[in-house]
Amino acid sequence: EVEMLREALKMGDFSEMYLTEPLEFGIVRLDRNMALLKEAGFEGMSTRRDLLKLELPLHLHFRFVGCLTRGHKRAWRQLEHEEAVLCLVLAQENAGEFLYSGSRDRTVRKWDLKDGSCVHVYTGHSSMVRCLAVNGTFLVSGSDDRSLRVWKKDEPTCLRKIAGHTDFVRAVALCATFQQRLVSSGDDLKVFLWDASTGDRLRQYDHGGIVCMLFLHQSLLVSVAEDKQLRVWQTESATCQRQLRHPGAVTALSVL
Repeated sequence: EVEMLREALKMGDFSEMYLTEPLEFGIVRLDRNMALLKEAGFEGMSTRRDLLKLELPLHLHFRFVGCLTRGHKRAWRQLEHEEAVLCLVLAQENAGEFLYSGSRDRTVRKWDLKDGSCVHVYTGHSSMVRCLAVNGTFLVSGSDDRSLRVWKKDEPTCLRKIAGHTDFVRAVALCATFQQRLVSSGDDLKVFLWDASTGDRLRQYDHGGIVCMLFLHQSLLVSVAEDKQLRVWQTESATCQRQLRHPGAVTALSVL
């Protein structure tokens, strides 16, 4: 099995090791284009011959790199809209990985990353789709038509339209724990908490500038805004628990 693995590996343009064919070892399946990471049992090593030096049982880490440009001169898949793509969100659903994309062409598309096929096209917005959010229950899109739409994930059906903003919807977020919790921000300087299952507005959070990004985690809401502030809120009470200041407008947020 180690020899099979060694024969299936190829060195890429940037010294990464990736599989040229799929392999199966018992219940473990490794797909073509998966990269052998230089960590775990392969830490400090760099060539196929190094595999033969390892002691059994092997502990190796692989990562799918088909959608990454590193080590590959051409894209693995080209997933296209009619116009510019403005937002993306990745979701694990059952045994598959799916990418949702929103575009200036007013649609949301769902792509199967296994083969690059377009699974669904969600239509209904009357202007560009600027932001997306997904959790285990809902897909939500926000648009320059000033509305939110809550969709079924497994079919292109709009469950409800939420029209609460008076300007473009800038950001949306869903909670992974309390899956009905939905929060949105707009160029109207408003941030609202909604019940995604009913469309009811539950709370409003006050800001002094346009909120560019939102994140919901359990009982907390994090917002970043053009007023140079990052705020951590208690979601239910709309109480600001912490305020962090940047020297300039805060335009992005990433949470690990």
